[in-house]
Amino acid sequence: MKILIVDDSMLDRKLLIRTLQKAGVENEILEAGDGQTALDILDKEHDNICLMFLDWQLPKIDGLEILKRVARNPKTAALAVIMSTSTNSEEDEEIARLLNPNLAAFVVKPLDPKKITDIALSYIK
Repeated sequence: MKILIVDDSMLDRKLLIRTLQKAGVENEILEAGDGQTALDILDKEHDNICLMFLDWQLPKIDGLEILKRVARNPKTAALAVIMSTSTNSEEDEEIARLLNPNLAAFVVKPLDPKKITDIALSYIK
């Protein structure tokens, strides 16, 4: 199974990939730098993706809209999503969980490598 990382920061995507690889994750990792690319990948690969890391702020289509679309689409509704943001706000987390009640985790940047790894390993197939 594959992992999809959606973040407009190439540096953040590379750091996350390196963190997962250091933890022994061998899954293929797909990357998207904007929301539209993420939706295109999900449309083609939804059966092969077990986990998605999703940034809140993205160009073209933001993370909240993607989160909503994932939850509403029967093909992706069960997908584990870890949403990340740079603002530590309980209100933001509440909004994200309302849009997708199956949200796997809501994390604040900078990401804690151990926390991210622990969460990811519980969803990777």
